[in-house]
Amino acid sequence: MADDDGRPNAIQQMELRKQKEREEREAKEAEELKRREAEMFAKQQRAKQILLESEQAREAEKQQRATEEAEKRAQQLAAQQATMLAFEKQKQDAAEARQREEDEQRRAAEAEAFAKQEAAKAKLRAEQEQRERDAAEERLRQEQERERRLAKQAENMAKFEEEQKLKRMTDEERAAYLAEKEEKDRAEEDAARKAADEAAKKAVETAVQQAAADVGPVAANSGGPAVKPDPVVVPAVKPDAVAPEEERPRSTKATASTATAPQGQTTSCCTIL
Repeated sequence: MADDDGRPNAIQQMELRKQKEREEREAKEAEELKRREAEMFAKQQRAKQILLESEQAREAEKQQRATEEAEKRAQQLAAQQATMLAFEKQKQDAAEARQREEDEQRRAAEAEAFAKQEAAKAKLRAEQEQRERDAAEERLRQEQERERRLAKQAENMAKFEEEQKLKRMTDEERAAYLAEKEEKDRAEEDAARKAADEAAKKAVETAVQQAAADVGPVAANSGGPAVKPDPVVVPAVKPDAVAPEEERPRSTKATASTATAPQGQTTSCCTIL
């Protein structure tokens, strides 16, 4: 409120001032209370940390004493066992010395007989291995020859069918087909070369395993223990990179030339083996 002349009421101003002072005082008291509480909390945390460290120190000391006592007992037990082992070792050494002397005499007699037996087995094994090598080489040669004939037959048949197919194509179709075929043939040649290498390697491994399996029973029948044979080496026959002149397929150009012969004209055909 204000007086009639417009000046603020003095009582009202005083009350406002008191209220402001009271609020400031309460704020300071609240701030002081928070500070004291924080200080009290920090003291409690330090006390807890000191107590925890004290407990940990006592526990570590207790564990250290237990460890030292266990080590001491282990040392005492080890000393007792060492004494007993030394006594037992003396007895064992004496017994082993007697046994070694007897074994040396027996081995000397066995070595002489064994040397004679090994000489006979070595001769027998060498003869058997040679027979196995010869048989493996012959099997490999026959298999490769059979595969060569089958491949030649399939090649001739495919060539004949391709000639007939090319005859029915237009010039544009034939050119596109031959270009695609050339790329495909190149990829097939690479794959066939790799497959032939793997087949030759597998054939050699099979021959070696068969030779080892056959030599074992022979050694057993001779009266001695089975002796592992030396590795049987069978030469791997790699496929020829270039077929013989009479077996080479005609070039793509030659095939195209034959296929473009006029209708009704006789074309070359394949010979089936």
